[in-house]
This record gives sequence, structure tokens and C-alpha cells, in this order.
Amino acid sequence: MAIQGSRRRPRLVLIVLALCTGVSVACSPGGNAGGPQGDPGQVTALFNARCGICHGADGKMGYNNATDLSTSALSRDEVVARILQGKGTMPPFRDLLTADQVQLLTDYTLQLRKATP
Repeated sequence: MAIQGSRRRPRLVLIVLALCTGVSVACSPGGNAGGPQGDPGQVTALFNARCGICHGADGKMGYNNATDLSTSALSRDEVVARILQGKGTMPPFRDLLTADQVQLLTDYTLQLRKATP
């Protein structure tokens, strides 16, 4: 009986790990469950967590010399590069965000320009 139990344990561990990994990927903010558009609430939460600290919820705060995003003239490609590489006191996020998250933040940032009256 002990031999049979020891054979089952590694399989059980692998099954549990596979299930946990699948749930984690499906529920992560960068997961593809919501598609490229993402859930607006999750996108806002991602922006507030990663960018809003210095840029503010409306992109105008400018803490720590952060650019006013509502008046930024950067192109879409430049915004992506800035998010990935950082600049000045802004840290690079290339190792912290998925490609989908970078695109969502880029879209959100560009929308802040249009929201300005």
C-alpha cells in the first residue's frame, strides 16, 4: 500500500499545480479572459496601481516630476516605449507588465488626452 500511495502523490501534486496555474493565468489582470479591450474597472485599477501614483487618476497630478498625460504629445509607439523603458524618475515596466497590459495602459493613457475639456 505504501508503494502505491507514493506513486500517486507526485501525480496529485502535478495535477494540483496545473490547476492552480490555469486558475492563476485565467484570473490575472493580464490574462486574455477579457480580450485586448480588457475590463474597464481592471484597466483603471491597473493604471491607478502602476501609473496613478505619480500621474494621478486623471493623468494631471505630476508628482515626482511626472508628465501631465492629458497634454502629452507622445505618439502611440512613444507611449509604449516610455512604459517599457521608463525615463527620468519613471521606472521601466518591461519586466512587470504583460504585452496586453502595456497595450491597455497605452490606450488608457491616450484616452486621457481626449477626456481633457
